[in-house]
Amino acid sequence: MGSSRTPSRALIELFRDWIPVSKREYEDISKETVQATVWIVALATGLVSVATINQTFLSGLTPSARQALVVLLLATIVLGVLQRVVHHLLNQFVGRHLLNLHLRLVGFSAEVSTPPELDLMTDREKTISALQEHFGVDYSFLRTYNVPLPGCREAYASQYELWRDQEKAITAWLAQTIAAFSGKQASWGHELLGADLNLETVRKKAVRLNVVAWSVFIIFCLMTAAFVSAMVILGWSLLR
Repeated sequence: MGSSRTPSRALIELFRDWIPVSKREYEDISKETVQATVWIVALATGLVSVATINQTFLSGLTPSARQALVVLLLATIVLGVLQRVVHHLLNQFVGRHLLNLHLRLVGFSAEVSTPPELDLMTDREKTISALQEHFGVDYSFLRTYNVPLPGCREAYASQYELWRDQEKAITAWLAQTIAAFSGKQASWGHELLGADLNLETVRKKAVRLNVVAWSVFIIFCLMTAAFVSAMVILGWSLLR
């Protein structure tokens, strides 16, 4: 791309390249959270099993402390399972959300060649050359028969309309194909590939994802607090 990049294009490319890195970091953190949740739930489940099988395991506790320990361990298990399920759903939606943004940034930063608008065709030779360069058709006979500029512009307008209709047809087919394979309505595919984007809808979706993310964090903290509290009670009983 080189030195011809504009500041806006450089920013688009920066965020385009940043999204995959950010997604990998998020996935690494998610894996660590999942591992911690699995370990805590496994320990809590093991303690509940031991307490159920071996009645003397909790003999050093008062009835209220014994009840509190069991409740805290069961709360740890329930919160752990809930956190794992919600976290899994969050990962799925966040991945799709970031993929949508990444695809748009890739599209914005892609180098494509489009034919100039008809209004820019003010020179006869350039118009004939543009017909060959952008549409792959040989209109050199316009030069041979000395066709004036209006005639050349008419030929260019005809080819430009054919090219634009072909691009619209291919884009519509691609949108319908993507929607079909995604199990969505055709309008979803057109919205995905369209230049116009309802930012308010995207913003509401991002807000909901933030709420779910905070919920996952709060559930994880509650699970950890319940397990630590249970360990404090258990440790107190063992040290008595």
